[in-house]
Amino acid sequence: MILLYVDDLIIAASKNSIHNLETSISEIFVDTKLTIQNLDYYLGIKIRTLHEGKLISLHQTEYVDSVYEKYSYLLSNVDSNATTPLTKEAVEYTKAQIDPDANQHLEEDMSDSHDTFPYRELVGSLLYLCTCTRPDISYAIGFLTRGVCKPTQIHKRASLHLLSHLKLTRTHSLLIYGQSTTVTGFSDASWLNSKISRKSDHAFVIYSGNSPIYWRFCRQMIISLSTAEAEYDALTSMGKEAMWLKSLIEDIFGPQKLPSILYIDNEAAIRISQHPTVHTNSRHFQLRAHWMRYNVSQQVFTVQHIGTKHIAADAMTKSLSLPEHNRHSLFLRGHIQIKHPTTQQWRDIFEGEFKLKLNEYYSLDDETQTQVIH
Repeated sequence: MILLYVDDLIIAASKNSIHNLETSISEIFVDTKLTIQNLDYYLGIKIRTLHEGKLISLHQTEYVDSVYEKYSYLLSNVDSNATTPLTKEAVEYTKAQIDPDANQHLEEDMSDSHDTFPYRELVGSLLYLCTCTRPDISYAIGFLTRGVCKPTQIHKRASLHLLSHLKLTRTHSLLIYGQSTTVTGFSDASWLNSKISRKSDHAFVIYSGNSPIYWRFCRQMIISLSTAEAEYDALTSMGKEAMWLKSLIEDIFGPQKLPSILYIDNEAAIRISQHPTVHTNSRHFQLRAHWMRYNVSQQVFTVQHIGTKHIAADAMTKSLSLPEHNRHSLFLRGHIQIKHPTTQQWRDIFEGEFKLKLNEYYSLDDETQTQVIH
């Protein structure tokens, strides 16, 4: 298997196959020198193989340092102890009951047409981190990207706060396990998050075994009339991605016998996905209900209920307290290895029964953290 980005390649194959590929490429491109070495760095991502190849750690410490250094001249009045990704004033701003005209007036007052603040560049740099190895900052990134066209002072302060938070958590890594390839997903929706457009936010994270491999946060295109509809839209979006990822995994590792397990915290959405009964509150769902219900009936998916505090994607749709954010961050980045999220091990983790306290855990370096996990 070859992953190609411009002139950087990742080759996953046996040594003989890699050697044959190297020979073939050299014969075709005579003037091109092909250098093949062990994978340890790719597109700003540091890659470390641990436990005799059974565990892979991905982090962007050097990338965070470079971004921080580039914009450090803006951080003179920013709290260096930014323990959570989003500022309190940004959280209050998202909750404010503001009508469109009032919001426009507010933005005009708070924005400077001659401002040279590099907001787009900074948010773009932070977005790359979120896309690659830091799903735990998704909610903060969602807030920042919605202000790209005309950022207020609140947006600018929030972007610098997030940068300070990333500096504080610069060694945080994403873990990939070489074990089970069963596809599992967690989705969550926040109904009517926008007081202006009345649209909801949703997020989901998909795992291959215990490894987080895909995540997404977005504002829904539709206006949901109920919490169940918002949750069901999130479930459908996650299901589409889970189906594609499962087919990709099957191309690499062979057929997957077990259905993908999709977890949500809304009982009404689960019933809609499992039963063809038409209700006045859900008959307008149209194709979404039929698509998900059909795939559940064909055992492509199994939809199960799980408590809200056990939903990994909960931290991607709202701002949480520091302890809750840290717990969800561990799970989102694969630092909690579980067999099934309703076992006693999972409940113990969310009740705070850690071998080390969270603050002690975060003070460790990346390799020591992985040793604690195992």
